[in-house]
Amino acid sequence: MAITGFDGGAVALATEPTLTGARIPVERISRELVTRCLRQVERGRDDDPGLLLPTELLRGGSA
Repeated sequence: MAITGFDGGAVALATEPTLTGARIPVERISRELVTRCLRQVERGRDDDPGLLLPTELLRGGSA
């Protein structure tokens, strides 16, 4: 069985083995969301495609 975590919190480091997980760029996602919302308010419908952002693999021993 393989178990993974998310965002590398303290619990991930406290387990044995440490959890493998993924980290996402929350601040960048938040900025992009606000920018797109404001653009929609100003211009109406926003047809911009979705945004792909890199994630970071946090290697642990669980997977």
